[in-house]
Amino acid sequence: YTFIASISTIILSGATPVLTEIDESLTIAPDDIEKKITKKTKAIMAVHMLGNMCDMERIMSIAKKHGLYVIEDCCQAVGGTYKGQKCGAIGDIAAHSLNIFKVITSGDGGVVTTNNEKLYETAFGYHDHGHKPSRMGVEVGNRSIVGMNLRMNELSGAVALAQTRKLEYILTTLRKNKKRLKAKLIKNGTYEFRKLNDEHGECATLLTLIFKDERTANKYANLTGTKPIASSGWHVYNNMEQIINGKNIRKHMLAKTDLILARSFNISIGVVDKGLGASIGININSSNDEIDEKSREINEILKALE
Repeated sequence: YTFIASISTIILSGATPVLTEIDESLTIAPDDIEKKITKKTKAIMAVHMLGNMCDMERIMSIAKKHGLYVIEDCCQAVGGTYKGQKCGAIGDIAAHSLNIFKVITSGDGGVVTTNNEKLYETAFGYHDHGHKPSRMGVEVGNRSIVGMNLRMNELSGAVALAQTRKLEYILTTLRKNKKRLKAKLIKNGTYEFRKLNDEHGECATLLTLIFKDERTANKYANLTGTKPIASSGWHVYNNMEQIINGKNIRKHMLAKTDLILARSFNISIGVVDKGLGASIGININSSNDEIDEKSREINEILKALE
């Protein structure tokens, strides 16, 4: 369960992606990671889906044991934390998205973070024709690698800086609104909330309900006019037709993941995106009265599932 970019970048680099199961946090399952490691494995990519951080303590332990890089995909969790550490500051290198469906936006583009100077130079060179940082080495003979032209323009960069200054306010508001909505939903045994690996550090952009079985999930879908996460598009490996190859990536190859996603539904808190199955809910500007009204609507539906 990730956006297709996490997988396509691996393919485009000439490497082979190896998919793992997720757990009830809707992020990579540490128990399945070690089962998939071989002598050819180079890195673990931890994708912090829907603003929820992966179990980084276990992931870093596994990576250290096997001598692997850890790449953090923070695209949906900009500003999130895990046990006091910022998203993207735990692994070796990280990508953060500034797309319009993310925590903050500059229209598009993103940010790479790392504390490894060699990785920083490589990343910079890749995005700017192989040049070193600050365009050092533009003279013949000093370019570090063969790179591409992927630079963010200055206007987007300025917007990104302004958005970054609002990040803590945005996260505080999202967390407050989610806490209010979540507390008002009835607990009738028809569903559970998604597991949060750090409840205080998640971004609170979405609220995920995991229903007890597919029959109940289907009934919820019919009553709300929504779809389970399994049917929500390019974030689910089964729906990525351009990477299904019948070899290392096959439809329905991850039974636990398929079962979890078929029973899971997203409610918007701040990110309203049909591509994430989050077409109903509230938004960051919702008032307390609007949040309470939405909770009443959802509760009526949950009562009908009993």
